Amino acid sequence: LSSLPLTGLICHKVKRRYYSAILATPFLSGLLAILCKKEIDNIPVIYEDVDRFYDFFKEPVKKLIVKALESYIIKASDAVIAVSPYLYIEDRYVRNNNKTFFVPNGIEYKKIRKIASEKKIRDEFTIVYVGAIEWWSGLDLAIDSMAYITKKASKARLIIIGEYRTPYGIKLLKRIKSLNLSDKVIFLGRRSYSEVIELLSRSYVGIQPFPISDVTLKAFPYKILEYGAAGLPIVITNVSILAKFVEKYKAGFVVKPNPEEFANAVLQIFSDKKLWLELSANSIKMASLFDVEKLAREEANIIMNIAHLHT
Repeated sequence: LSSLPLTGLICHKVKRRYYSAILATPFLSGLLAILCKKEIDNIPVIYEDVDRFYDFFKEPVKKLIVKALESYIIKASDAVIAVSPYLYIEDRYVRNNNKTFFVPNGIEYKKIRKIASEKKIRDEFTIVYVGAIEWWSGLDLAIDSMAYITKKASKARLIIIGEYRTPYGIKLLKRIKSLNLSDKVIFLGRRSYSEVIELLSRSYVGIQPFPISDVTLKAFPYKILEYGAAGLPIVITNVSILAKFVEKYKAGFVVKPNPEEFANAVLQIFSDKKLWLELSANSIKMASLFDVEKLAREEANIIMNIAHLHT
């Protein structure tokens, strides 16, 4: 594999300069880094474990190959930094508790809070989703819940930010049309980071309707934290680790992946301004724990300590 042009080029560049450590993510980058390590002495490879990528593959052979690669990278790296508690627990087991660390995803908390605090008016009937528009997003549940929501809150609308020209996105568009929700569910496509923060700061409820799956169980999506930093109460299904944070900090509602239950949670927030203010304050407090500046310093210290051990 080290004779592959891309790997050879990367290893050549690493050889030409002095580095204290190699931080790699996702798994293919981790593989390339480890291949380079075999040719370069004393440079530690630190793998940042952000997901179980094999869970995204439905074809058994591809899934098996990616799983084997991920396992090899986790074992072969000098240290692993996991962004999710579930990944951290698994990585500690795979590595026999050797140099495994947990540093969660972080957000630009101060920047988001500044923008959100400057917004004096919110659209009190806008629900927002930001992220990938794939089967594991659970957006079919959110769209089905809109059929219930709009019966009691005719001004309600769901805005979806992300690339929707996918097979799943096309399926959702057909579902929206069949439910007569074309004027209630709006796909905005991709937006710049600054546009996303502006939209969050004007919205009223942030959602994450994850379905039950191996992908969503281990996910730690920072959009939930961005919702919180923007002061949005959160409605999330009870299938991911972040649902436990929302529940612990009373930052919104944690519900079963059921359209009617999901809709009722949103409607409850719509109907009670005092509740909205309470959930919003709690959501902000929860998000403050994930300030990227603090977490970046924590991760930098881990990297420097690992590098120091190899000098």
